[in-house]
Parts: sequence; C-alpha cells; structure tokens
Amino acid sequence: MITQSDPRFASLFRSVSKIAGAIAIFVGSLVFVGWMLNISALKSIFTGLATMKANTALAFILSGASLRLLHGSGISQRSLRMAQILASTAVLIGLLTLSEYLFGWNLGIDQLLFKDTDSGSSPAGRMSFVTAVNFIAIGLALLLIKSRHSFALAQFLTLLAAFISMIALITYIYEVKSLYAVSPYSTMALHTALIFVVLSFGLLFARPDRGLMAIVTSDTAGGVTMRRLIPAAIGIPVAVGYARLIGERIGFYYFEFGLALMTVSSITLLIILVWWNSRSLYQLDIERKGAEDEVRKLNKELEQRVIQRTAQLEAANKELEAFSYSVSHDLRSPLRAIDGFSKIVIGEYHDKLDDEGKRLLNVIRDNTQKMGQLIDDLLSLSRFGRQEMRLSEIRMDELAKTVFEELKAATSQKNLQFDIKTLPSAYGDRALIHQVFANLLSNAVKFTRPNKDAVIEVGGWSEGDESIYYVKDNGVGFDMQYKNKLFGVFQRLHSESEFEGIGVGLAIVHRIIQRHRGRLWAEGEVNKGAAFYFTLPIIERRG
Repeated sequence: MITQSDPRFASLFRSVSKIAGAIAIFVGSLVFVGWMLNISALKSIFTGLATMKANTALAFILSGASLRLLHGSGISQRSLRMAQILASTAVLIGLLTLSEYLFGWNLGIDQLLFKDTDSGSSPAGRMSFVTAVNFIAIGLALLLIKSRHSFALAQFLTLLAAFISMIALITYIYEVKSLYAVSPYSTMALHTALIFVVLSFGLLFARPDRGLMAIVTSDTAGGVTMRRLIPAAIGIPVAVGYARLIGERIGFYYFEFGLALMTVSSITLLIILVWWNSRSLYQLDIERKGAEDEVRKLNKELEQRVIQRTAQLEAANKELEAFSYSVSHDLRSPLRAIDGFSKIVIGEYHDKLDDEGKRLLNVIRDNTQKMGQLIDDLLSLSRFGRQEMRLSEIRMDELAKTVFEELKAATSQKNLQFDIKTLPSAYGDRALIHQVFANLLSNAVKFTRPNKDAVIEVGGWSEGDESIYYVKDNGVGFDMQYKNKLFGVFQRLHSESEFEGIGVGLAIVHRIIQRHRGRLWAEGEVNKGAAFYFTLPIIERRG
C-alpha cells in the first residue's frame, strides 16, 4: 500500500538529516582538535570517562560528510561517487579494527594519527569492538541508502547501530559501570555513543518517503499516532527509570518499592498518552464522518441537479426538433413556390425575356435549390444526432464496396480507381456507418475530379480495443493549419465555384462517430491528397 507523505514532515526530516551529518562532522573535528592540542575535555567530555579515539573522530567526519552529500533525491553522479568513497573509507576503518580484535593483529592504524597512552581495557588508541561494528553498519547503510533493492538492508543496519549505541548511551545515563567499563564497551566514549545515535536518526530521516519513515511522515492516522508515540516510547522509560534510580540512591525507597513505583508510573503515563492519542483520533474520525456526510449530501444535490438539467435539455431538444421541422416545412413551401414560378416565367415568357432576365431567373432557381439542399442537410444532421442506434456486427469491406458502387453509378467520372484493403469488422449501427462511408467517399470522388487518374483507397486495422479505418485520395488535399475547421458545420476550405457543397457532410460524419464513442481526424497536403481516419469498437467490445 502506498501512503502519501506529509510535505511538512518530509521536509523537516530531511533538514534534520542534514543537521545530523553536520553534527557528526563538527564533533569529529572538535575531537581532532582535542587530540592535536591535548585537550582532555574534547576527547572525553568528563574526567575519568573513555576518550573518543582519533580513528573514531575521523570515521565520524567521513560518515557525516557522506550523509550530507547523499541528502536529497537529485544529487549528481560526482557527489554520489564522493559520498560512496567516504562511506567506504569509514567501513574500511571499522573492518581493519574489527580484524585486529578477532585475529589479534596489530596493523599500526591505532597510533597512526596521534600517540595515545591511555588505553583502558583495549590496546592504546584503538576504538572499542562495538564502535568498529557500528562504523561497519553505518558505512554500509550509507552505501545502500540510495539503492532500491537494498534499502531494507540499509534500514536494518541503521537500526542495529542505533540499538548498540543506545545501550551504551543509557548505561552512561544510569552510570552502569559494569557495562561501559568492560569489553566490548570498554572504550566507547559518551559522545561516541551520542553521535552514533544522531547519525542513525540522520540516516533514517534521509529517506522520509520510504521504509519505516514512510509511515511516520504519512498524513494518515497511523502517521499521526507514530509521531506521537515514538518520542514517548523512548523518553518515558528512560525518564521513569532515571527517576527511580535517583530515588533509590538518595534513600527515598528500597529496590522493591522503586520497581513497583516505576511500573505504576510507566503504566499511568502510557495510559494518559494512549488516551490523549485515542481522543485525537476519535475527533479526527468524527470530522471524517462529518465530511463524508457532507460529501454524500452534495452528491445527492448534484444528482438532483443533473436530473433536472437533463430534463431541461431533453425538453429543449424536443422543442428544437419541433422547431426544425416547423422551419423546414415553412421554408420549403415558399422555396417551392419561388422555384415553381421562376420555372413558369422562364417557360411561358421565354420569348419576352432578354438574356439578362433569363440569367437572373436561373440564378433565382439555383439559389432556391441550394437553399432546399441546405435545409435537407441540416435536417439530416439533426436526425443523425438523435436517431436510435441499432448495434450489430458490420462487415466493413462489404459496406465500403456497396457504397462505392452506388457513388460510381451516380457519377460521370470514368477515371476512378477504387483500392479497398482487407478491413476488420466493426460493431455499430450499419445505417449510420453507411452514411459515414457515403460522405467520405463522395468527398473523395468530388475532390479527385480534376485528376486524370483518380485513386481512392480504403483500409484499416485493429489496435487495442478499437479498429481504425481510413479513406485516402490523391485529390486537391488541404492545408493542415485548417484541419480544426474540417468537421464544423458550414466550414469550407474551397470556394463554391471550385467544388459544390455547403460544408455539412463532414459534420455529419463527426456526429455519427461521436455517437459510436470513436475518434475522427484528417491528414492532408495541398495538391497531394487527403486521408480521413475514424475508429469504431471491435466486435468483442459491446458497450
């Protein structure tokens, strides 16, 4: 499951990661100064405690610098390589020191930087066994933190280093000398343990959108819970345990009573914490349910508005349909009268009219006939938009041949070449698709008329859940900058003196293909022909 990180916390955690790297570099550098100038406070913080070794300080500087370079998601390859070199060097220091413990070697690296005579329970200048293990874990985690496949291993190594160093840190807080004064914790300094904890959290925070931190930084209820409980889960046991220890040392109570008091205090604090967190989640749940109720209410209102709007549109469409038929009827009668009277005048008064009068009457007749054709086309466009569809399987190659033969019989062109490829069958309304082929092929016939050898090609193929068909010709073509005007009503790219028509045919094709939930587009070039493409559902897709 993918969770969405809260940008505020993700940004905060990345900033903390950069600060963690800077702290490691700063503390490591201070310890180096302490060794150079022999300042005990910088080497061990408190007199009598273990010192941070020079090799440890160097490894902290390397690890902190590597973490700083690895911060963020858009680092350069050069920065990535440098970070890997620094982390590998820290791992190498840890491995060499660990091999000295395991095999009893003395490789000379412990006194390489500075002379150390205060060895405690370990050889002089040598970091503790667990310090070496931690540097191996931290260094490997730095090397793997950017890897997709090894990110889980990087987190495990980071948690291992955090666990080891927190044991040492808590034993310093509780002054358990039996642990931090003997091997393998013999020479792990207080600030060494502290910086390991800081580096571990810095590594975890470096990728707040992945792994364990993805939940912590998420904007879910789980993320809110984690952000509240984790600090308490760390702080409450430490604080209660320390309070119990102080009480026993100053004589307020004995061990048994202190243990009981610590148990009861822990239970009480955890109950308060759980109640507080549950109360917040309860409030969030109430707000969420309120928001869901509001959304449901808005959805019902929207559905009601859609129903009302649909009813209004249906009523408007019916009124428009009635208006179209009324206009058609009202316009046809005077147009027929004008055409009829013009014809009578030409026939009966032919010898009384001069040539100009005859010409003007013929112009009147031509325009009334064009007006009649315009009315017919507009009614066709309206009818194809509302006609009930009867869906079935269509043999597209047979349909294309039938339409072409009809057009060929009605035209006087003798030079037509019709090339039809194998077409995949489609699923749609046969009558409407017949009209699509009729309009596209009649356009192809019309615009190839000036050619000596007119070639019209029909083809198609299946792709995904639709079939694509095309009608190509080698006619006059068109300029592609006007392609968006092709399928509009009354849009013409050629003058009426060149080619007849009123610009409704392609609009009808567009309306029909839209009703089939298909797509329609065209390609062309002036004097090099045009191609019209449309898509229909394949046989298997019936809905």
